[in-house]
Amino acid sequence: MPAGRVEELCSQVDYAPTLLALLNWSYPSRFFGVNALATDPAAAPGRALIGNYQKLGLFDGSKLA
Repeated sequence: MPAGRVEELCSQVDYAPTLLALLNWSYPSRFFGVNALATDPAAAPGRALIGNYQKLGLFDGSKLA
């Protein structure tokens, strides 16, 4: 696959599902993330999970909860 850019909102939880999809590995999924390269923006709007050891946030592109 050639180098490219993902324009949809995603975060670190999407790394593992995206990498495994690029490797064509089949696996039972327990990930919170999704394949960032195959996401249909209309079906699953972008979001980013942001956190440290004390706080957790969910960013949807305009609001942080």
